[in-house]
Amino acid sequence: MSEIRHADKADIPAMTEIWIDSFGDSGEYVGRFMDERLPSSAALVLSDEGTVMSQLFLLPGEMSVSEKRQPALYLYAAATRPDGRGRGYMSLLIEAAKDYAEKNGFAYIALVPGEDGLYDYYSRFGFYEAFGYRLLRKSRSGLQKAAGARGEKLTMTSASMTAVRNKCLSGADAFIWDENAVSFAVSQHSLGGGLVLCTQDAWALLHEENGTAKVTELCAGEKGFGEVAAALLDDTDAEYFEFRVPQNSLLGGGEPKRGGMIFETVLAENSERISNAYIGLTME
Repeated sequence: MSEIRHADKADIPAMTEIWIDSFGDSGEYVGRFMDERLPSSAALVLSDEGTVMSQLFLLPGEMSVSEKRQPALYLYAAATRPDGRGRGYMSLLIEAAKDYAEKNGFAYIALVPGEDGLYDYYSRFGFYEAFGYRLLRKSRSGLQKAAGARGEKLTMTSASMTAVRNKCLSGADAFIWDENAVSFAVSQHSLGGGLVLCTQDAWALLHEENGTAKVTELCAGEKGFGEVAAALLDDTDAEYFEFRVPQNSLLGGGEPKRGGMIFETVLAENSERISNAYIGLTME
């Protein structure tokens, strides 16, 4: 007999095994998530005859729409044991997540499908495509033209990084992460070998791959981008640079990319479908 319930500490070993089997993340990463993010989040599991077969995590945040914020959840690491796939377990869990959101005052559930084929899957449950970003590419010589004066190299607190991010997203439709979420995402990025660059007015997360510096999160206004550009040129040997930026970024150009989906509960107060919102920091 199967049941859906909230996970408890006794479920962590089974959830960890499902996570690693499904996504290939390290045990260290999953362990840190369970220690640091699980206490402030909700985890739903479906167990069958006492065995955890399927799981998903609901991380809290806010959704800013037309400059009004409402409580929101981010659906993360939804996965099923290999021997339980194809039985409809995940469908039941997603419906349970929707019920949980409405009963606990959350207006939205956001998610980023792991692959394009999953957009169709989640649309069956009422999720629609709402997030996007632009992928901006520059050569080293092109970035030199945009670089400003190199500011002092800083180490920002997570509170400062959160404040800078929120300021950069002011006026945009976006998923707003709290300080704990920003701190965790940045620390995991660093543990995975990624670089964190902070200047007076901006910060960026990046990693180098085959001669390209890939900036997966850029929190910078017009002045801040010049500072980040100078830091990138100084601190990397990359010949090419890629930036993920919100659709409303002051930086022009770039290739539009899919960025995720959203489900609106009965508590959502916007009158139109959300489009081209920004999420970022999704711990991919």
